[in-house]
Amino acid sequence: GMLRGEEDGGGDVEQGLQGVSDPFASSVKGRQQVALRYRQEYEQSVDPFARFREGERQRKLQQMDPASRVLVQLGQILLANGPGRAFLAFYLLSLHLLVFLSLWRATHCRHHLE
Repeated sequence: GMLRGEEDGGGDVEQGLQGVSDPFASSVKGRQQVALRYRQEYEQSVDPFARFREGERQRKLQQMDPASRVLVQLGQILLANGPGRAFLAFYLLSLHLLVFLSLWRATHCRHHLE
């Protein structure tokens, strides 16, 4: 009834207020996300397994010849972000298509060679 404000349209006011964001709540949420991120970074920095893995990765990179090291680092850069992965996928698809079309043409269009 009247206490909930349904009869006089007060419900519309309550629904309208639900859409308004509370700046205090959003700043608290933002601080919690920042704290969570820093806690995860700290835990990773003191994790002995993560340190061992990184040390082994660096050791293996140092053992590689320079050409292999450049290829590994280039692969890491290309695969690290979305546009790099998209470029790599497009490039590999294009190369495969070129090989397939070249093979098809070589087997089905022999009259050009004679």
